Amino acid sequence: MDPREALSSELDPSRPITEARPPTPEELRRAPFLWEWGLVFGGYGLRLTGMVRGHPDNPESSNIITSQFMEIDPDLAWARTESRYYRLGKPQDPAAYALALRAKWGGSREALEGR
Repeated sequence: MDPREALSSELDPSRPITEARPPTPEELRRAPFLWEWGLVFGGYGLRLTGMVRGHPDNPESSNIITSQFMEIDPDLAWARTESRYYRLGKPQDPAAYALALRAKWGGSREALEGR
């Protein structure tokens, strides 16, 4: 097996993503669950926020702000941040989904905020 292939097949949720791609079934099974989620702008860009369960660095059912948002499943099953995948539950507001999809296709902060 090619060493690059071996590295890409390792499931290391703490390793930053190098390209946008859907999660494997195993990655999705191991992903923390995020519900009542929304999007926030911070000093490091667009991030997800919400209640999380199953996150390796946070206690059960805690409110978090993720690393930088990168990708979202059009069916809202999962989202990808710079550091890991999340399984998604219900958003805080249905508008959060529309904002996430607009962000996915490279909208500027001003356009995403409707300015």
